[in-house]
Amino acid sequence: MSSSSSNEIVGRCLCGEIKIKMTHECLTDKSYQIVLCHCTNCHRAGGGLASLDLILPEDKVNLLDNKSLLKKYNDTNTKSKSLTERYFCSQCGSPVYSKNPETQPKKIIIK
Repeated sequence: MSSSSSNEIVGRCLCGEIKIKMTHECLTDKSYQIVLCHCTNCHRAGGGLASLDLILPEDKVNLLDNKSLLKKYNDTNTKSKSLTERYFCSQCGSPVYSKNPETQPKKIIIK
């Protein structure tokens, strides 16, 4: 993530075509969650040992995808048995964010 203005943070996928913008408040406000998920599906989706995630209200995030590269995979093979929508860049494969509409409505899980 990088800062594009004094109060804005911008995250990008590997190829840079999809951007997520949020304010610095999203990292400092203690009412938002920062989690380290070790579930099997986060291992597989991100190709690592865990997924470091920032869980925010959807209205705190601005997504920029000018080439419509963002794609969704509906992950139904979850430990909780609830749907996880996994969004990724179709050009570079980077995980961008997830949503759990049944368990965390109106929240976005930034990767």
